[in-house]
Amino acid sequence: MKPFSTTVLLAKIQALLRRQQNNDPDKLSWDDNQLNGLTNELTNSVGSVTLSPTEGALLAVLISHLNHTVRKEQLLEWLWQGGKYLNENTLNVNISRLRVKLSTVKLAQDLRTERGIGYRLVANNED
Repeated sequence: MKPFSTTVLLAKIQALLRRQQNNDPDKLSWDDNQLNGLTNELTNSVGSVTLSPTEGALLAVLISHLNHTVRKEQLLEWLWQGGKYLNENTLNVNISRLRVKLSTVKLAQDLRTERGIGYRLVANNED
């Protein structure tokens, strides 16, 4: 596969998400949390945090599959176009960085690891 730009990837993800949403196309939300897809800023009642482009894209995919487990292989394919030089550790590092930033706005517990399968973002009323 050819190398590609993160900016191009984010533009493609945002275009797909715009087609699926009726309200503000650049904002994704769950519970009282909102992710601005243009600035990668996550806000809620506790505060706000700015995510890196990769963290923002990762969270956007998880929000679009809220309360459903997304397999690790799918995340690698969607976010990095299945780059042959990437492995599961790349995903694990990015999930870890995302968790650290989510913890600053009290959301680390919303990102669940499904051991051996993948990751799931849950709403507050789900287990």
